[in-house]
Amino acid sequence: MPDCPTVGDLVEREVARLPTQYREATKLQAYLRAVLSEVEAAAVAACDIPNHFDITTAVGDQLSLIGQWMGFPRCHCVCVSTPVFGFPFPDPADYPATLTGFCDGGSWFGCDGGSAGEICLSDDDLYRKFLLVRRYQMLALFDRDSLLAAIRTFWGAKARIVQSERCSVVIAPGRPLGAEELPLLQIIARVLPVAPGITLKSWLDDRPTFGFGEGYAGFCEVSSTKVFGFDCGDQSYEMAGFCDDTVKWADCVPRGAGFGVWLCPDEMKSIC
Repeated sequence: MPDCPTVGDLVEREVARLPTQYREATKLQAYLRAVLSEVEAAAVAACDIPNHFDITTAVGDQLSLIGQWMGFPRCHCVCVSTPVFGFPFPDPADYPATLTGFCDGGSWFGCDGGSAGEICLSDDDLYRKFLLVRRYQMLALFDRDSLLAAIRTFWGAKARIVQSERCSVVIAPGRPLGAEELPLLQIIARVLPVAPGITLKSWLDDRPTFGFGEGYAGFCEVSSTKVFGFDCGDQSYEMAGFCDDTVKWADCVPRGAGFGVWLCPDEMKSIC
């Protein structure tokens, strides 16, 4: 950003250009200083405008204007899940959808196509995160490091790229998302720096996933319940075959049981 002039610099520079014969014309110089000071004040104010439209410091309407210039306004149309007819579970965590009665505008389970809703990013700090990430997208920075930096802007240092292959990339927040964060997934999907033609998917389960390398769980993770799988040899937990009705799939085990689970991500732009 160029250095802005200080008050008096422009005026004196222009007055110094007067021909020699007018150097003693005090009234003329007073008139020029009065007129030039108005021009100078406008120039100083114009030069200072960018200081009030910095993503890291702007607030309110100034931040909103930045978002409009960047093509990412505060309000966005999103898909909202329709409540499902049913009876409440003893533990609400057993069923993530909203349950409602027959007279409350719900739908039959499996018939919910979603409905239109709107989310407005009224909180400046939250909106600022979206604009900081939008910069990567505007500059077409579709590399892995840029995507990792973008998701960590939203979810913190534990966020990671779980998988990137076969024209798709899977990202994970690395921690449980709060109730206020889940509705934002649709909007986050629209601003992340992912190249055209690449499918963006998310993995919201905070348990480790089966795989190889850092961040993945192997088939022999310690557990306390039998799961379908292969004999690990160290008797760390009991394995069983497909014909034993006392076992369950690894990804059907309750959270906190210590299992690795199969990676079954959801496409972010279709989340409702």
